[in-house]
Amino acid sequence: MSVSGYPGSMDSSADVRHPAEPWRIKSIESIRLTSAEERRAALSAAGYNVGLLPAELVYIDLYTDSGTGAMSDRQWAAVMLGDESYAGSRSFHRFEAAVRDYYGYPHVIPAHQGRAAEHILSRCLIRPGHHVPGNMYFTTTREHQELNGGVFHDIVIDTAHDPDVDLPFKGNVDLAKLERLIDEVGAEQIPYVSLAATVNMAGGQPISMANLAEVRELTCRHGIPIILDAARAVENAWFIKQREPGWTEHSVAAVLREMCELTDGATMSAKKDSFANIGGWLAVRDPALAERARNLVVVYEGLHTYGGMAGRDLEATAQGIEESVQEDSIRTRVQQVAYLADRIAAAGAPIVRPVGGHAVFLNATAFLPGVPREQFPAQTLTCALYLDAGIRCTERGAVSAGRDPVTGENRYPPLELVRLTIPRRAYTQSHMDVVADSVIRLYGQRGELRSGVEFTHEPETLRFFQSRFRPLSSEPLFGEVARHPAEPAGDERGNSSFPSLVVDRRASQEFSMPQSREDISPLLPTPLMQLATGFWSFKTYAGAIEIGLFDLLAGGRELTMEEVSAELGIAHRPADLLLAGCASLGLLNKSGARYRNSELSEEFLVKGAPYYFGGFVRYLDRREYPAWQSIVEALRTNRPLTWTPGTQESLFDTGDPETLQLFWDCMYCISTFTARALATVYDLTRHTRLLDVGGGAGAFPIELCRRFGHLSATVFELPHVGDLARQKITAANMDGAVDVVAGDFICDPELPRGYDAIILSMILHDWDEETCRTLLRKCRAALPPGGAVLICELLLNDERTGPPAAALMGMNMLVETEGGKNYSAAEYRGWLQEAGFARVEVMPIEAAGANGVVVGHLS
Repeated sequence: MSVSGYPGSMDSSADVRHPAEPWRIKSIESIRLTSAEERRAALSAAGYNVGLLPAELVYIDLYTDSGTGAMSDRQWAAVMLGDESYAGSRSFHRFEAAVRDYYGYPHVIPAHQGRAAEHILSRCLIRPGHHVPGNMYFTTTREHQELNGGVFHDIVIDTAHDPDVDLPFKGNVDLAKLERLIDEVGAEQIPYVSLAATVNMAGGQPISMANLAEVRELTCRHGIPIILDAARAVENAWFIKQREPGWTEHSVAAVLREMCELTDGATMSAKKDSFANIGGWLAVRDPALAERARNLVVVYEGLHTYGGMAGRDLEATAQGIEESVQEDSIRTRVQQVAYLADRIAAAGAPIVRPVGGHAVFLNATAFLPGVPREQFPAQTLTCALYLDAGIRCTERGAVSAGRDPVTGENRYPPLELVRLTIPRRAYTQSHMDVVADSVIRLYGQRGELRSGVEFTHEPETLRFFQSRFRPLSSEPLFGEVARHPAEPAGDERGNSSFPSLVVDRRASQEFSMPQSREDISPLLPTPLMQLATGFWSFKTYAGAIEIGLFDLLAGGRELTMEEVSAELGIAHRPADLLLAGCASLGLLNKSGARYRNSELSEEFLVKGAPYYFGGFVRYLDRREYPAWQSIVEALRTNRPLTWTPGTQESLFDTGDPETLQLFWDCMYCISTFTARALATVYDLTRHTRLLDVGGGAGAFPIELCRRFGHLSATVFELPHVGDLARQKITAANMDGAVDVVAGDFICDPELPRGYDAIILSMILHDWDEETCRTLLRKCRAALPPGGAVLICELLLNDERTGPPAAALMGMNMLVETEGGKNYSAAEYRGWLQEAGFARVEVMPIEAAGANGVVVGHLS
């Protein structure tokens, strides 16, 4: 199966063949190949925003599919029929008839593009204090809603935010969320429900006909209209035909018409499905709303019979609407996207699954795990792809999400994506191969990119279009710039204007058609070298902590190498090497001849810091690193190496109390940040009493009860660990909100009752499958109706091939436990359903100790 995973996607056989297009080329536009030096200079001049690059310096332009596709010969012929009369143009009447015939709305108001239609709609319907629910935000749609005083609410199903969950309709509405919003704010405060088909920001995910009908039934009961974002509704109709039982025998045109019958109106960018270079419309059923919209169109767009569109564009759009529902056309469109996705996924690079109909979305968080979200990994990856191969693509993450209009803080959506948007009928399979090769090449060197970008210019609205950035690293470019054999010799290294981006030495930086097999350079063992020497980083890091380097530089001190040498009592040579090593890892900054702690080191690696992380490194260095020297023994015996079952009660039964204290302190730090991440993705206002099973020193209850004043919580732990939790609770002044109950969640026959949510954070990976199943059954028995269990873990993907943090933590469980291992979300989902949890949702998070939350809900 292909990564799209459903009938109608292309067959992903070993050679990944692409079907022939149902058209032939009549006219071409030349695109210029650029050198690596040109691309570096251009990107710097554009402020590291590929959207500001001159188009002639882009080799393959995947920035958008909006107006960038190829029109057909019939569309170009229709252009010559355009009636440019100011009023009553016959081209408008052909355009109006096409919209009515294929979309079914009686009142059609043209606009120059989709966001103009959104503007008119928002001005007509939204007032300050209104709430607009939708199946995930889109940038311009939410901007218009907020500019008119509305508040957007995301009511898409939670799995839409998980790039690894493969479901046929991840654009579906969570009906419980919608009903809860109606109950909370009142139907009169909801001007309409905004439904995207497909959901762009989730990876082009469709909504099912059944879900659309359920939304319709719910909104009709409350008198709330539905407005469809129909820009890619034809693609959505194709997915319904391919994936939803009962629709296989229907034509795409019939499915599209039925989708629209379930809604009250639509905004449309004709630059997408309709193959037009410009244009759009607002179409509605309500004549009174149509009248208000026409009045505003005259003010903002032009007369209501052209709405900012020339007669020739009205004609081309009308023809494009007819062509858009031709099944050979839409099939080829979707299969070309699937071909690119299959090639990328086959190399292990992380993408959103299943693949949608207009783009392949790279999961930038997983692609660049070394770039913090505050440094915009998706924006960084767009720059890397341009530098590597001249490919322009789109950031769809925190930069696109903008700032919260109330707090002014950056919004960090669960999905941090890069969109490879494929224009319709514009590029060939060879172009897709160039794109796939570049993505795969960069993914192979992902570990070398550890820093991102920051703003130098930030517009107030839709900032992603015109923002400018600068790189945060001052280090040289990772890897030397390759020189094409035909490129004149010069400075072999070059001067990088984006110093932290990866450039692969194996491949040419000047691109033409794919090379023959004889021209491809042999692989280099560079990734293997990086794996083999990974301990250099850890031991440099651990040695600096043990010798007190970060404590020495605490409080903003800046010292020269000679001063560090003197104060630590070590010779110049080791001092110089240690400082260089720590600076290369981003743990120190250097100004002139002086070194100082980086922000990260100052925050976490100075003893006495509230969330001191150095203890975790010392724990690993003292206890686990020596044990890993005998990893082959663990592989052969299937027995832990850090303790001896049979003579010791557990891995925590140690004669070294200092090491044990280091463990609990570091777990408190890690758990605190995991709790914060949980609070950003899961609505804890629905619960009142939490039970933290195996809660250690109490980090989760302390952090969550601080954030949510209505909560109370209990730490359920072994007696000696509970004593440590009580100390932390008292120190945090949380005695009234958090308490401790002593017990053993493994040996005790049941868990304490009286709680409506149970937290299992970084617990289940310590145990074998049967123990995990048993514990989840205990959770089910202890919870009341409507209760939930929240599992926070480093989750493996369903194929058990990554991400590395989860897979390698599983290896550490081999060293530390008798039966522990890291599990996938699919495994947890199955066990929860087996235990009796009616609904399971998976939410990705970004934390040191966990990458996902699996929630089991009782009905």
